[in-house]
Amino acid sequence: MGCVLFVRQLRSGATFLDCAECPEMVVIPAGSFVMGDSFYGHPQHLVRIRRPFAVARDMITLDEFAEFVAQSGYSEDTAWQVAGSSRNGRDPVVSVNWDDAQAYVKWLSEKAQHQYRLLSESEFEYAERAGSRTALWWGDEAAPVCLY
Repeated sequence: MGCVLFVRQLRSGATFLDCAECPEMVVIPAGSFVMGDSFYGHPQHLVRIRRPFAVARDMITLDEFAEFVAQSGYSEDTAWQVAGSSRNGRDPVVSVNWDDAQAYVKWLSEKAQHQYRLLSESEFEYAERAGSRTALWWGDEAAPVCLY
């Protein structure tokens, strides 16, 4: 599942926890980058991130998602359990759908008393780029696309 985020005014690079069940968050500074690429025909355009935001330092794990399900009683979809049955609880949760992810961030928001939400595509790429100026967020070569 993708990272969760909410807006907060803290020093860039600072990390924090909002609650015992919450993921460790890291503050990403405001800034801009060129989004889009010539490899796949996506027009390049400047994206401005106008406010700092916080994003989960790591992907949400199977254990973290299982804790959400146990505490909230959420049972909409169980594909994540099947996909994670032979994996370690510290591995990222997979096979969650949009509704699952939205329910998770709603639960986090209630726990933390702060508004959590899913990252936009632009916010995700900006955070993943970490200031790089390469053609794609992982580098200049299109070949490793399947790794990402």
